[in-house]
Amino acid sequence: MLLFSIVIVCFIVLLRAQNDNNDCKSFGSTQLISMVLCSVENHQLQINKESISNSTCYIGKDRCKQILFPPLPSSVLPSKPPPSARNKKYQELATIAESSVPDTWWRKGFADDRLLLSHNNKELPTKLFDSNSHSNKKLKNLYQCATRQHFMRKSLNFEEISHSTNCSLMNEPFIQLFHSKWKSFSRVQYDRLRFNVGATELHKIILEDGLLPAALRVLEYFYHNFGGIWTGCFGIELLADCRGALAAASLVASLDVMIRITTDKFSDGDLTKGYILSSLGRSLLHGDSSTTGNLPITVWKLQMNDFIALQSAFLKLYIDSVGELYSEQLNKYIPFAFPPGFSAQGKMKWKRFSNLIEPVYTSLRNWMFTECSNLIDFGPYRPLVAFLDVRKELLAKPTTKRTLVDIGANGFFASPKYLIDSYSVYLPFTHVVMVEPEPHFSATIPQVYSDRYNISVLPIYVEVGTKSETDMLVLLPKLVSADDYVVLKFDVDPNRFAYGPTMEWGFLFEITRRPDIASLIDEIYIELHFNFPALYWQHYHSNWEALDVFRYLRNEGIIVHSWP
Repeated sequence: MLLFSIVIVCFIVLLRAQNDNNDCKSFGSTQLISMVLCSVENHQLQINKESISNSTCYIGKDRCKQILFPPLPSSVLPSKPPPSARNKKYQELATIAESSVPDTWWRKGFADDRLLLSHNNKELPTKLFDSNSHSNKKLKNLYQCATRQHFMRKSLNFEEISHSTNCSLMNEPFIQLFHSKWKSFSRVQYDRLRFNVGATELHKIILEDGLLPAALRVLEYFYHNFGGIWTGCFGIELLADCRGALAAASLVASLDVMIRITTDKFSDGDLTKGYILSSLGRSLLHGDSSTTGNLPITVWKLQMNDFIALQSAFLKLYIDSVGELYSEQLNKYIPFAFPPGFSAQGKMKWKRFSNLIEPVYTSLRNWMFTECSNLIDFGPYRPLVAFLDVRKELLAKPTTKRTLVDIGANGFFASPKYLIDSYSVYLPFTHVVMVEPEPHFSATIPQVYSDRYNISVLPIYVEVGTKSETDMLVLLPKLVSADDYVVLKFDVDPNRFAYGPTMEWGFLFEITRRPDIASLIDEIYIELHFNFPALYWQHYHSNWEALDVFRYLRNEGIIVHSWP
């Protein structure tokens, strides 16, 4: 009887593992990287929380000394109106949008210094990545360069330029050595990794035949020769195979970090470094227009989805460890003080996931703004479809449309492609709608993306609250239905001279308090402008209020990300 019971238990464990493995097949990356992400999602690869320092104040160097209480209403005087937006049309439309946001005493005193949560670096979230060392500094420089708008937006057919533009570095002996080891590494079929992969198996894999030291040698070369401040990566902008060499070395190095942080050698700086390495690889391949990330490119036969999957794995490890502690400290030492003043509406079936995504920072920028000073970084967001239960529910209804509505797309290679690619390793979109008034941007959409994702472009200037045909509150119900899975991104501003009223506050307030609109949207990415001198923002809303809007909506069950 005991033997029979043991057999049954083993069978159940095996069946569960097999089911986990089947669930991981939706990760559109190579077998090894899919297994890495699968192991992180299934908690086989995880960070020991006891190794995280509880004495570190992750919300800011001096933030945990005492609770920060908001000022009394009687002590906050009305603020002088901010300058008007330079674009008169935007000023007019933003004023209409803002009219739906009710007045409160803290909105009238929006510029009160006590409502600003980030006066200086000490009040920003604590930086985990030490960029003082030579290699870390150069890695940061490369990453900043590769995520800059010019480099990221450069559309290239990597298969064409790989054959037409020679990368002379490929003739260097140390590059050739790494390439030969990389090809052996890429050809191996990891059949022994039947379900998941642990740190021990990973360690054996990347040490096979000296792969890791060869990769680190390549990284050091790129650090030294291309790790200049902001502009270093432009030296390989048109060299697909050089980009591939750096990306391949970054992938191996990030796997080495994965091993360290999921064993007893954890350090939060390494956790951040692993994410940056995988993000660097993604950024280097982002401009490719020959595939949608799921096919090998360059002589290195790289798949961009491998880097997206690794990014997702590191982000998940961060959220479950340091990110969790950060959120606990934030809610304790900067308590919720400024409610939006309405009952939020949304698709409540996802409520249990609303506080399991990436943390909300006091600066309202994302993780890489703190760690790498990246003002614009589209990467560190955990999408709702990353959760297995969400994927299962959506896949149970094969006819469900999964639609991305990108309002303020600003060109395909900016947010649309980043969001499309980020979801592809979990559950790809079936349709994409780009709202973008500049007609030349539509020409940059690669045919392979148009064919796979049914991309359409609405060349209109966005309005909110005007009740016109281009008012997004009128237009959105015509684009999607409540039965669809809808991800909406809203980032509409004049880009320069961020002054005066904004479009996004009125839009967010309207869509989350109107059941007819809220029932259409599963997930929201939105940038809320507020009075923030460090970014030269002069607006009617305060830093603390913006933070509390996100906290309030998440606590109410809305899946909302602070963009970007």
